[in-house]
Amino acid sequence: MVNRIVVNVTICTKKLTKEVRKSQTIGLSLRAKGREGEALPAVFHQLEDVGAKIRRGQVTLIAGAPASGKSAIATQIALFSDYTGHGDRVPTLYFSADSDKTTFGSRAAASALDIRLSEAEEAILNKDEEVLTELDALTDHMWVNFDCAPTPKDIDAEVDCFAYIYGEYPHLIVIDNLMDVSLYGMEERAGHDAIIDFARQLARRTSAAVLILCHVVGAYTDGLEPIPRSGLMNKIDKRPRLILTLHQPETNVLAVSVVKNSNGPAKSDGSMIVDIGWMPEKCFMSKGN
Repeated sequence: MVNRIVVNVTICTKKLTKEVRKSQTIGLSLRAKGREGEALPAVFHQLEDVGAKIRRGQVTLIAGAPASGKSAIATQIALFSDYTGHGDRVPTLYFSADSDKTTFGSRAAASALDIRLSEAEEAILNKDEEVLTELDALTDHMWVNFDCAPTPKDIDAEVDCFAYIYGEYPHLIVIDNLMDVSLYGMEERAGHDAIIDFARQLARRTSAAVLILCHVVGAYTDGLEPIPRSGLMNKIDKRPRLILTLHQPETNVLAVSVVKNSNGPAKSDGSMIVDIGWMPEKCFMSKGN
């Protein structure tokens, strides 16, 4: 009887401890919290000025038509988000499922080295050691995965590998593109919703900002008009905390609409627009500072 009581008390204590960890007073929770909710350093000050900040522990979506600048803007954020402004870049894990090594590498090299995209591609195809060495030095905060159809399990494992190698979880995780994440046996809409939910849990578990790129419905695939929140493919707008949509109203201008922002202003119809200067041939985007 005594042994049974001791065992029961131990079980109850473990259950109580588990529940206390899950539910605490606000003060205790805030004192013990990690980095979730903290904004990453701004890359585009035009967005910072209207309160559109990518935050750790949260999911951000960037949506647009094909070739509308989604990968370009995500690459800029991954390359140039810097805690001190002196090369203290944000530890980043980038899942480049939508772009092959040459395409991603050319875009990264053109942006990081300030050269034309055609020059960057030629250097990469020729395996120019000087360019590759310089690119390595400028991207040593990034880990890039080129699996063309990763599953959530694959993403989870890669995140843990990053933590094992670097000694901490990535502060930024980019998933490029939502359509390329594989969920076998699920209908597309339900599958995309499940991936967003997985990303939300991943962000909470690791305190990383999870940035997901996604497509829009057919009415907006020309990429010339503002895209409202309702224009996202498969209605995946419920869980993300920040949603930006992209269109190109004129040459060398990337227009970014803030259609959802749980931490600041937004206009769901796409009318809250920030313009970013964009030179696709050099993978250059103006930072607004």
